Amino acid sequence: MLPRPNRLTKKKEFEKTYQQGKAVGGEFLLVKISPNQENKTRVGIVVSKKVAKKATERNKIKRRIREIVRSEVLEGKTVGDIVIIAKRSSEKSSYQELKADWENILLKLS
Repeated sequence: MLPRPNRLTKKKEFEKTYQQGKAVGGEFLLVKISPNQENKTRVGIVVSKKVAKKATERNKIKRRIREIVRSEVLEGKTVGDIVIIAKRSSEKSSYQELKADWENILLKLS
C-alpha cells in the first residue's frame, strides 16, 4: 500500500486532476497527471463497475496497479498528482501487461 502522504483521498483533489491534468492513454490504463504545490507524488486509482462487475475483481486490478506504481512513487521519479483510470481491457490483463503499459505511458510523459 502507498504511504498516506502519497495518496489522493479527497474528491476535490481528483476533480482538480481530472480538469487540469494532462491525459496519456495506453492499452489498459489512462493516466491524468497535473503538477501540485507539494514536492511529492500523490496517486489515486479508479476502477469503475464498467471494468469489472465484482468488487473482488476491481480490487485485484487496483492491487496490481498499486504495486506497479509503488516503486515509482517511492523512488521519486515523478512529482505531481496522478489519477490512474483502468480501461475495460484491463479486466483480463496480467500483471506483466499492466506493468508494460505503465512503462509505455511513462515514456510518453517524458
